[in-house]
Amino acid sequence: MSLPLFFGLSAALIGGTVLLLHLLGLSKRAALTEEKARQLFLTDYPDADIKAVNLSAAGSDAVLEFSEAEHIGVLQNMGAFWAARALGAGDIEAVTRPAPDTLRITLDDFTDPAITLQLGDELAARWEEKLGRLLGAPSRVPPQTSPRAAI
Repeated sequence: MSLPLFFGLSAALIGGTVLLLHLLGLSKRAALTEEKARQLFLTDYPDADIKAVNLSAAGSDAVLEFSEAEHIGVLQNMGAFWAARALGAGDIEAVTRPAPDTLRITLDDFTDPAITLQLGDELAARWEEKLGRLLGAPSRVPPQTSPRAAI
């Protein structure tokens, strides 16, 4: 088989697969409800005492308020799935608002350096103030050791 024919068939197959997935509705972003956000977060953090759930304007991300004021939860959309994170003051480097309705949380984590949430003007302002207070408080999250560190 010639190289141009091989590349042409490969591109056609990849394009056809992408088109088929889109036509089947599998390219839609999943949307959250408050109850679904609670369930998804409790899957990863079953001991979390969730006080309130604040959904982003698009319904694809959420910020969760815990009964323990020194920590928050964040649920980020990853295509058809979500990533849940519990954050304490030691995990957050800075909180900014690049736009009036947007909150950007810069993390002390090279694998996920920042979380950007479009919460709406009022909610973004409220969370910026809450996280500013959180950054002033010491974190009570105990340092986690990896299983390999014990070896």
